[in-house]
Amino acid sequence: GTCVWAPVKCPNQGCTESPLRKDLPDHDTICGLRKLPCTHCTNEVELRSLMHHEGHCQKAILECPNWGCVVNFERGGMNLHRAACGHEAVACKCPGCDARHLRKDTDAHVAATHLGSAVKLLQSAWDQNAALEGSVAER
Repeated sequence: GTCVWAPVKCPNQGCTESPLRKDLPDHDTICGLRKLPCTHCTNEVELRSLMHHEGHCQKAILECPNWGCVVNFERGGMNLHRAACGHEAVACKCPGCDARHLRKDTDAHVAATHLGSAVKLLQSAWDQNAALEGSVAER
């Protein structure tokens, strides 16, 4: 029963290979159906799928891709982080403005670019209102 030249069944579930007993350790090293723990989530994953799994594992810790942000998050939580990250580039929400700026700079952008226009528009409306009130009072 211990002949090194005898074929033996691979112990990995689903593998149909029957290497020689002497070659079983080498086969086990490369057997795609051998289970290994993911380095991020510790789930048991078949060797043939391990690289793909680890490249998509939701528990993998990633750096925020936004320049200047030093926060690290699990892949599964990165979208939530980026939705609030001050270093994320966002489009200005003011009508007619095509500018993009960092989320953390939104107030400064609005103040520098749009606040003056809004004040002028408001002043014009007040002036028009005063003129209308004057013409109504004269009647």
